[in-house]
Amino acid sequence: MNRKQYNNIIEHTLQNDCNECQSALETSRAILNNMGVSLPQGDMKHVYDIIRTNDYMGWRACTKEKAQDKANNGIAAIGISESNIIVLSAEDKEQPVTPTASVMTTSQGPLYTLSNLQFFAHDSKTTAYFRNGATIFRDGNCCKVALKGPNSFKVWHCVHRDLIYEAENAISSDFAKGKHNVFVDYNPLHETESDLDIRDYSDEELKLLYQLDPFGVAFYVKLRAECLYESVAEQVAYKDRIFNVLFERAPRYFERSLSGAWYQVLNTGNNDYGRVLSEAELLFGRHALWDEYAQAKFLEMLWSVAEIAISLINRIPKWENFFDGHKTINALIKMFRFGCIIYTDSLEAAIQDALMNEVIERTGLDWAATIVSVIGSVNNIADVLNEQVNCYQDIMDYCINETSFEIFVNTRNGECCTLSEIKNAL
Repeated sequence: MNRKQYNNIIEHTLQNDCNECQSALETSRAILNNMGVSLPQGDMKHVYDIIRTNDYMGWRACTKEKAQDKANNGIAAIGISESNIIVLSAEDKEQPVTPTASVMTTSQGPLYTLSNLQFFAHDSKTTAYFRNGATIFRDGNCCKVALKGPNSFKVWHCVHRDLIYEAENAISSDFAKGKHNVFVDYNPLHETESDLDIRDYSDEELKLLYQLDPFGVAFYVKLRAECLYESVAEQVAYKDRIFNVLFERAPRYFERSLSGAWYQVLNTGNNDYGRVLSEAELLFGRHALWDEYAQAKFLEMLWSVAEIAISLINRIPKWENFFDGHKTINALIKMFRFGCIIYTDSLEAAIQDALMNEVIERTGLDWAATIVSVIGSVNNIADVLNEQVNCYQDIMDYCINETSFEIFVNTRNGECCTLSEIKNAL
């Protein structure tokens, strides 16, 4: 990669992946991970002792000047001691990186800092520098995917948890990951997201990411639709298009009778979205219906509320207290009106099971995380087979043959190999 791409990775990491980094080592590790380069595990002294052996995963000792020259050519370079580490940014007048305690050029760093460091550059032959490619990294118990093209770089944080229909079971870090994928410069400490730019992913990128993180992609499509489109029709049209991209077929449309039974209808392109539900919405979030069935349920609830309100008259001595209660009841009715019943068990039986089977056939939640966690190198694939780990080889085939990406995998030991090499070894 060139110096601009190199600095772009550094800036992206500092803005998006280092909010919780508490040391120069954590920051450096995050940056280098996004470049496809590994540091040894352990504390600062242990990392230094391993790196200076000159025999760890392509790290080679060099002069300060040579290290800066490597960074200027888009090759990972660091300065390190027993107590400190810095990542060298590239010297670029058009796109410089603001120096920090963890990132700088050799001309920006304080003399007393640089004089105590030994410098190392990474052998680019073992590093996943590529164009129009994707690299899968380990990320705690999950994984993340670096997507890099000729003029772009993005990192997708896999969620592996339903943030739409089972959101109550998610934790804040799950939502933070999901929103990092949606919003540029997202900061979980700031609640306002309306002024943030939306990240754009190509159809090919979404096809690949769906194989790795279907819940994360569903959450992205839902939020992107809500942020960019005001009308329900526009939101559903966008969800339908992405559904078609992922499943290579148009979603079916359904309507509900007064008894609550669902039946399939034609997508006319001019649908009454108060009555009609798209199959795509089962995956990417549903809108509220206001059909005869919902209205009947609303009237039932309204009558129940009225009975409660009437019974309160004999118990509340002051009318102003009653009217305060009446305002509360009205607020509840409005909430019900906009969040009314959208589907019943009959809809689940009619299409959700079939859709879920289709989803399961096309992806597995943990296959990529398994690969980067279990496989140390291509040479120890036999160990993986002995452990009877399901690597979802059919999904690998899809990623290799049906997407336009060359896919790299950063294994447990930091080795970088292609997904094709892993598949062939299996």
